[in-house]
Amino acid sequence: MREAVYFSESKGPLLWLALPTHPPHRRAILAEFDPSLATVGSSIRTSGGCLVLDGLPGLPLSDAVCWSPPPIGRRRLLDWDALADRLPTLAAKVAEASDRRGFGHLIGLPPGELPLADSNDPDLRRWEAIFPPACDLLGAGQAEGLAGVWNAAPRLIGLGAGLTPAGDDFVGGLLFAIELVGRAHPGRVDRDHGRRRAFLDHVRTGTNRISYAILCDLAHGHGPEPMHTLLQSLLDGEEPGLALSAARAITKIGHTSGWDLLAGMLSGLALLVGRGGR
Repeated sequence: MREAVYFSESKGPLLWLALPTHPPHRRAILAEFDPSLATVGSSIRTSGGCLVLDGLPGLPLSDAVCWSPPPIGRRRLLDWDALADRLPTLAAKVAEASDRRGFGHLIGLPPGELPLADSNDPDLRRWEAIFPPACDLLGAGQAEGLAGVWNAAPRLIGLGAGLTPAGDDFVGGLLFAIELVGRAHPGRVDRDHGRRRAFLDHVRTGTNRISYAILCDLAHGHGPEPMHTLLQSLLDGEEPGLALSAARAITKIGHTSGWDLLAGMLSGLALLVGRGGR
């Protein structure tokens, strides 16, 4: 998140303080403050019902509202074939965007297919080195199902620059989609919590602490609000414009993180519906 302050106790959970324009998240405290006044290493504490960060006025917590994503409605759940029909249309609409970055260039392509190597898009050329491991992951998923995904995903962890590397975001978006679709369609998707636990243990030291915490959240189905909104609108069969609007909101997260997350989500969904689940 841009203009956010990340903090935790020595062994406590990671949290961040961000502006009200940022998307809600279970780790986020959204409040009006001046991020430029915060410095690395500042202490943060609660005092008199306020959150106090060195150099900032106290932020009152008494009126805080806890956010949680709305549940996916099982009584209005879209059947599997209808979901498969809606997904390509959404991906094609997203792929029309002129501001795609990072893994966003994979959106709209068949799983495992690389963008054109002779493209004149300077952003695509800048990021093309990170595409092959993602395409290998999707190819493994096509061939072996989710077992192939778990085996190939570690190659992407830590790949790319940024506070949350692009590979972390792509894998996180993919695992987020698998987890939530698996909850909605348990007969179609094997969520395999044992493989998830083994994967997260394996990659713990492959990236930084902040990105690892966010990756774990995504793998367990916890993300920023627009990611939940997109999947809820798809799975509940809501008006197609809602999913597209949520997709655009996701792309506004960070510099390339939003595009990487969205590409992972849509790739995971395409992989699931292409194989009929599992």
